[in-house]
Amino acid sequence: MQQPIATDLRVIAACLKILTDIEREADQCADICDILTIGELNTNSLAITHVVQMLEAAHGMFRRAMDVFLSRDVEAAQAVCESDDIVDGMFSKIILEVCGIITQNPQNVMREVDLLFISKYIERMGDHATNIAEWVIYMETGVHPDLNTKEM
Repeated sequence: MQQPIATDLRVIAACLKILTDIEREADQCADICDILTIGELNTNSLAITHVVQMLEAAHGMFRRAMDVFLSRDVEAAQAVCESDDIVDGMFSKIILEVCGIITQNPQNVMREVDLLFISKYIERMGDHATNIAEWVIYMETGVHPDLNTKEM
């Protein structure tokens, strides 16, 4: 019976966008599971250890992004966005490690490529957590920052 105000419309728009990011996050998890099911990763690789650390960091980002969504804490949302630099740094490190492994052992290139795909999916998961935090900032301030882009 009452007309929505700007805040209501921002919440609706943000929720629709956040839902898309959550769904994409789930898709990336499923893609990682597919690789783990059919792939042949070298479980003794140092790069695997770094991928697990990267996954834990991205998972923490996502958990904090969901907490921020519930609390609508703009400062905490900005902290989530800033932590994406950690995940991106880990991604770059893993790419270099895997390229070194491929150079030394070209016969195992396929399992290393699987590791690259997993790393990329995890990096995107961090980006989706950042997107969720950005939408929380939009809900609360009316300004939608793009904190995924880095100025070079």
